[in-house]
Amino acid sequence: MKVLGYEVPQHVLDGAFCFMRREPFSSAMLQGTIERLIPSTTKGDNGANYREIAMRTADRLVQTEKKAGRLVKDKKFYGTQFWTVKEPT
Repeated sequence: MKVLGYEVPQHVLDGAFCFMRREPFSSAMLQGTIERLIPSTTKGDNGANYREIAMRTADRLVQTEKKAGRLVKDKKFYGTQFWTVKEPT
């Protein structure tokens, strides 16, 4: 997956998917997980830092999973939406 000119490594995507399947999560929690998996010296094409790359990657993963029908709304806590990955039947 290419985000802001940076090719996100497969181990980062695998770690993010693993995190998503563990427990209900928010987009900010997913972003934090991705930030820990991407080196802090990472820069995108337009000078985007690793936090911006992590934010866009998390957003894209949530959008992709929602579109595929694998994410369901779990709960809302102080305005923050939490998601759960639906297990295939």
